[in-house]
Amino acid sequence: MYFALFVICFLLSYFHSHDKQKIFTYAQTCTHQTIMTHLSWIATYMLVGTAKDCSSVGQAGAEHTKLVEDVISELVTAVSAKEGISFKHGSIERLAAYTDVVSNFPCGVKEFEWRNKYFYDLGDDACPLHNGLLKECASAGKLGFDLP
Repeated sequence: MYFALFVICFLLSYFHSHDKQKIFTYAQTCTHQTIMTHLSWIATYMLVGTAKDCSSVGQAGAEHTKLVEDVISELVTAVSAKEGISFKHGSIERLAAYTDVVSNFPCGVKEFEWRNKYFYDLGDDACPLHNGLLKECASAGKLGFDLP
């Protein structure tokens, strides 16, 4: 992490101001894409796990692989349309590999404002699976909050 910051600082100090703007814009894009990828992971695995009564993200990924992949694809497409960013090829596979590392992490839809609300606010047209699962969880009493 510190090495990456060092490299960015070095590049910013080395290049001319026009080039600095290109580097800064690239860094912003990479950061935004990374943040949205991680947000998609936590929103999807926690939601699918809760909706399907899974005890962990590993169980959600193993037993509901197709649904997890469909929701992630939906969220990535919606974010791309809204934010104008593109995701690296293989995002679903990388998120599944991350899930393998934290497979015992318990499922639960919580911190709605910070996790699922962004996608929920994109609307049912952009995120029908995601929002449908949230509404299903709400009607089954699996959420500790009311949907807006």
